[in-house]
Amino acid sequence: MTATRPRTISLALNDSPVGLAAWILEKWLTWSDPATRDRLSPDELLTNVMIYWLTQTIGSSMRYYVPATAAPLNPGEAITAPTTVLIRMSHTYRCHPESWLRRAYPAMDRFVVLDCGGHFLASEDPHRFVTEIRETFRPYRRR
Repeated sequence: MTATRPRTISLALNDSPVGLAAWILEKWLTWSDPATRDRLSPDELLTNVMIYWLTQTIGSSMRYYVPATAAPLNPGEAITAPTTVLIRMSHTYRCHPESWLRRAYPAMDRFVVLDCGGHFLASEDPHRFVTEIRETFRPYRRR
């Protein structure tokens, strides 16, 4: 629903704080890594819900997922910008093999498979998240 009709679901979620809280909690429970899930306290989770509720921004946060449903690259096309791919190791989350990703992203500098953390890595393991961002941009820093 977030990828195909984000506006429809966002209107419903913006109409109900309980519905919004249930939606966010369900995503947290299904998309986060059980090993790191307890790193976000109930107060922090409620704060997250409140930010979306008070600013009415759940819809704009869902727009990010729409391009995932767009047509893939045509044969022979590639994304030539420097790229880092950061994925989590999971039996339920499927990712294309690295060799396939390198065909689509020939300038891929880094391919990192995380041993823990899920969709919400910045909340689940903020230190690892910052480390990965730093490592991604380290070659581009001016000294």
